[in-house]
Amino acid sequence: MSESRLAYTKLALNTMGQIVKDAQQMILRSEHHAPSQEIPVLRVALHHRIGTVVPGVSPDPYRLTSVDLVIAVSSPHRKEAFHACEFILEEVKRRAQIWKREYYEGENENEAEWKSNAWWALSFTLLLPSNRRPR
Repeated sequence: MSESRLAYTKLALNTMGQIVKDAQQMILRSEHHAPSQEIPVLRVALHHRIGTVVPGVSPDPYRLTSVDLVIAVSSPHRKEAFHACEFILEEVKRRAQIWKREYYEGENENEAEWKSNAWWALSFTLLLPSNRRPR
């Protein structure tokens, strides 16, 4: 099996940046914070791979070969970090302008269909060449 990722890069980067800002603003206070304390600052690193990915086993057990999305969140308390990480994951899947196409060994690569998130598919489909449109 192989997977391809296609993105409207400039817009996807802006969208992912906005998702990180949304996460930083919506983080709930944990029971560790007194009501008078400020909301903790979150630090976030977010990376989504695009291009062709051929899943496989790496000879190096510490090297990941088919990771599509990496989210790293730091916060004074783990509850906020986990909540932000989950929020970012779901929002990237829902809103980022990134498409996926899977095709399996023995299948014709040209017959594989592009899959996208529901929100973006409606907005961008007509801008893609007909053979690259998500279905």
